[in-house]
Amino acid sequence: MSEVTQNDLNEMVNDWPEGIPTRMSHLIRQNCPQIPGINVDKVLEGHVINRIINEDAAIFNGAMLYHDKKFKYPTKAPEYLGQLKRRIGWEMKEEATPAEIRSLLEQFAQKIETASWETSEGITGSRDLWQEEVFEKVKAMTYDPAKGYEAALKELKRYEDEARARKLPI
Repeated sequence: MSEVTQNDLNEMVNDWPEGIPTRMSHLIRQNCPQIPGINVDKVLEGHVINRIINEDAAIFNGAMLYHDKKFKYPTKAPEYLGQLKRRIGWEMKEEATPAEIRSLLEQFAQKIETASWETSEGITGSRDLWQEEVFEKVKAMTYDPAKGYEAALKELKRYEDEARARKLPI
């Protein structure tokens, strides 16, 4: 196995907001027809919701680590704001994003348009806003059976388990 370079890490970080979830969506569309009984639309919906409630918070954590100088380059913290905006942009454009979640994302995106992550206060302010206006609301929606979002997350999990069992790329 080859050694991972700093350039490799930089490419992965730059690809994280849009490239990786887009490739995963493509694989879902490609693999689902090979798995009997899987609802591709529910899997894609679960994919988007999963990104929001399980991945987006990592942006804030990474930015704070840079800002607090726990990593070598504290000036990189503001770059995470650009990544957040790109990820939110992907989530808003993804056709599987439910309309009510897209609306929350659009409102949040407008509010952070002029945000600055030059200070820890700027990062935590954006994080607090995201938690209140996006994360907590989307998480609560997953517990409302009428919305079907918990079912979408379960269908995503079922897809991942079946794809692994069949040795399909995920």
